[in-house]
Amino acid sequence: MSKTMLAAAKTSTKPGIELITVSVPEISDKEVLVKVMASGLCGSDIHTYLWEETMHYKEKYLPLILGHEFSGEVVAVGKAVQTVKLGDHVLAKPSHPCGQCWFCRNHQPQNCTHREICGTTKAGAFAQYCAIHEDQVVHMPEGMTWDQGAIVEPLGVGANCAIRSGLGYGDFVVISGPGPIGLTALLAARALGAGRIAIYGTARDEKRLALAKELGADYTLMGDQCDIVQEIKDLTGGQGADVALECVGRSALLQTNLDLVRKLGTVCCAGVYSTPATFNLDDTVRNSKRIIGAYAGYSFERSVQWITSNNVLAEKAVKIISHRSHLRDIEAAFQRAMGQENVKEIFTRFD
Repeated sequence: MSKTMLAAAKTSTKPGIELITVSVPEISDKEVLVKVMASGLCGSDIHTYLWEETMHYKEKYLPLILGHEFSGEVVAVGKAVQTVKLGDHVLAKPSHPCGQCWFCRNHQPQNCTHREICGTTKAGAFAQYCAIHEDQVVHMPEGMTWDQGAIVEPLGVGANCAIRSGLGYGDFVVISGPGPIGLTALLAARALGAGRIAIYGTARDEKRLALAKELGADYTLMGDQCDIVQEIKDLTGGQGADVALECVGRSALLQTNLDLVRKLGTVCCAGVYSTPATFNLDDTVRNSKRIIGAYAGYSFERSVQWITSNNVLAEKAVKIISHRSHLRDIEAAFQRAMGQENVKEIFTRFD
């Protein structure tokens, strides 16, 4: 194994990403070293690339190797590791909770106050190798592909949004944004028993909306070519949707989604907002509407079971991957993502 590796890092507070050569990570007694085989480009990586205001908290961690959606092979094991061995095929939970804070002590490690997060507070997986704690390891079942392993994290984020919304059997569900999270939320909503599902984007999303139709959406709409609220009202006999899943992170869409849900309807937000959102609180209160946040992913273990126990789902989930690229192509990958030319881009070559 070489002592150095290629990595893509955020190195300054200016927009952009830089390819650098760094030392291969050294592992502690409770860590393993993973040779990265597939690593996905996430919307949060784009927010960091642009250095939006909500990402400024990362400044103290610069230079920071990005990337948190990945699968790979274990090539080194710390001497105190008990559940992982050399050669294991694994994917990783992005965060490692502290185990000591109030949330950890109350069985909510996903809300840990002091957690370390790959690609956010510690070196991530836009590199040939990534070091993770033993507790972050999720073993890949036999037959699971590297691509499927890399898609588990966004699949869990979409599932978390759908599950937290409380959508019920037969509900009319509207999803804003046919990006990776919107599309995985679509798969999850369908699996949870949603009735009719509408998903909307803009004219730039034509290919993504076509994919949404292929993945099971009943209606695909372009918000810049129609009145989304009126379209949903027309489709529901004037009542409005039961649930809206906001998977974009555009502030203006919060009000749009509140307007298109019915009385007692729910808007669940999974998108990361770069600016504060304003909305009509009076209408929300008078019509007993709910706004819920859904941060990060649902159980990785359950997501693995979901994707490996259902051949149709596994096939559909991988269709979200539109590009497989070399890490050296990362600048072009970011440009494709910001131009909505890709859906989910993963890096599969790192030399």
